[in-house]
Parts: sequence; structure tokens; C-alpha cells
Amino acid sequence: MRLLQFLPLPKKYSEFDSYFRKGRPSNTNKVTVRYETPMGKQAQLDWKELIPFTLSSGETIDVNIFVLLLSYSRFRVYRVSLSKTQDILFSYLDDAFETFGGVPDEIVTDNMKTVMDEARTECFTVYDKGRSISICKRT
Repeated sequence: MRLLQFLPLPKKYSEFDSYFRKGRPSNTNKVTVRYETPMGKQAQLDWKELIPFTLSSGETIDVNIFVLLLSYSRFRVYRVSLSKTQDILFSYLDDAFETFGGVPDEIVTDNMKTVMDEARTECFTVYDKGRSISICKRT
């Protein structure tokens, strides 16, 4: 049996259009303003933490997903890890820069434990391997 037999879907485009417009409020008054950055200016870094993953053996482990997003193109690099050490972070960053073919001017992140000993309320700059890294908390 086909699934479509059980759905009250319309047969013509005009019916299709009215079916999906019926009872739906218009969103023409809602405007989303995106913050745009120039190409190569900024990337956003985050960890998706402690995601349960079930192995084929039935055992469940927690994994972490590294995400680096180029703000201009929205191109992303993902990496999976069992832990979130600074060594892993820097290794994943280097790998992402090779994938991108360059290094963005800025990397925006939150107060992630991998790079912060304690939450900061103002900006400061650290230097690693000849790169300056500015770390800030939005106020």
C-alpha cells in the first residue's frame, strides 16, 4: 500500500496551495536580520557535547562533535572525538584550516572549557604558535 493513500493531500496545484495556506499565519511581517561578515573574516567554533552514541555491541558512549563554521559561506567542518582536550582542539583547527585552504581573521566562540580556565567578562589576547587569539565574552 502507498502511504499517500492515507494522507488527505490535494490533487492539483491550486488545491495544494490552498491546503498549505489554510490556517497558517502569514510571516510577511517577520524580518530576520542576519549579521554578515566579509569573506575570510570570521569563523564560529563550537563543540556539541556529550552526545550518546550506541555501538554495534550495544554499549553507549558519549561523543563530542567539533564544528567550525565559516561565517560568510556557512561552509562547515565537523570532527568527532571522545574527549575535548586542547591538543585535540588545535589538531582539529589545523585540519579545518587545511580543508578551508586558509585561516580566517577571527574565530568566535563561547567560554568553552577547552580554551578557558574560567569564564571571562572582558577580552584578552593569547599567542599560540605565532597566532594571536582574542578571547571575549559578549556583554
